[in-house]
Amino acid sequence: MKDNEKTSVVIVTSYYFMLNIVNLIGYGAIDAEKALFVVLSNFNNSYDLYESIKRAGYETSYFSISNKDVKCIHEFCKKQTKREILNIIVPNNRSNWLLLLVNELKHKYKSKFIIYVEDGFSIYAFDKDNFFIGSRIQRLIMSLIIPKNSTIRNPKEVWMYNPDFALKYYSFLRCIPKIDKENAELYNRVLGVKYDDSVNINKKIFFYFGTYGTKYVDKKMENHLLETIDRLDISNDFVYKRHPRLSSKDDVVLNNVDILDENSPYWEYFLMNYPNKKRILICIYSTTVYSGCYLFNECDVIVMLYKYLMLRTDNIEWNNADNFVNNMRVKGIEVYTPDSEEELLRLLERLRRNLVDKN
Repeated sequence: MKDNEKTSVVIVTSYYFMLNIVNLIGYGAIDAEKALFVVLSNFNNSYDLYESIKRAGYETSYFSISNKDVKCIHEFCKKQTKREILNIIVPNNRSNWLLLLVNELKHKYKSKFIIYVEDGFSIYAFDKDNFFIGSRIQRLIMSLIIPKNSTIRNPKEVWMYNPDFALKYYSFLRCIPKIDKENAELYNRVLGVKYDDSVNINKKIFFYFGTYGTKYVDKKMENHLLETIDRLDISNDFVYKRHPRLSSKDDVVLNNVDILDENSPYWEYFLMNYPNKKRILICIYSTTVYSGCYLFNECDVIVMLYKYLMLRTDNIEWNNADNFVNNMRVKGIEVYTPDSEEELLRLLERLRRNLVDKN
């Protein structure tokens, strides 16, 4: 086989997935020089990511999600390699279109190995006693193993930040290493990270993560909370980080709380590029607040507001939130779940005093 022969196809479906891929490239688990990167158009700013990967010197192409482009992906792969593709590297995503694409590439190129890489922390929101069976990874694996027409058996590797959560042992489980902040320049270059310097987040203590498109959240109560905080002394220590798919027209008007707009970098990139510092992360129910602990081993103080801002119209969603909190506490992470706005404001004032003393 020639030195520049491509032996892997990496299907990129999110910034977070590519962050983990760069991590595994640095770790030596993926050879970027022998990989084809296929960026799909199913996420915000996907074309920007494609251009950044290309500028970094990696062989890449950009496709929308359609039957027509599945054929184009075949042609792209065919031009780049004369032999079989040994590895197909995909996120632990059970979307039907991704399953179809994986199976088609598998059959077309007689690929020997499927490698799954973590693509988000929602799998950790499940109860520990049923963690792996209920996870997206297990559902994806089983969906490929069970069908009679599938030739895929056990995957070669499944990369997770927390494989120890799985009750059952699988020989293909691998642990993704923590990200080394010394390599921040490489991540920024490949991922094309750009910053809005109008907000000096180094001086901030509280970060509120805005919600997006969920029918379970009482939006009026959430807006009232933000307006209340905006009038208090702690507002100068506050940053409101919009959800990437949340438009500015959905916001309340805030005079003192700083706002990071929806085009600002993902939270994980802020953590990578700013000095280590304890923060207080506030959300209704989001796995984003967990990422610092898993990616960098930097665990912030977490406050979740679902007990009084999430409408109890779906017990599954509510139970998932409870289980997620329990899993974080098992790991020794400091998590608070106030029952009311009054309790929250007292908690924030106390936490601010404690962090000012420590920092």
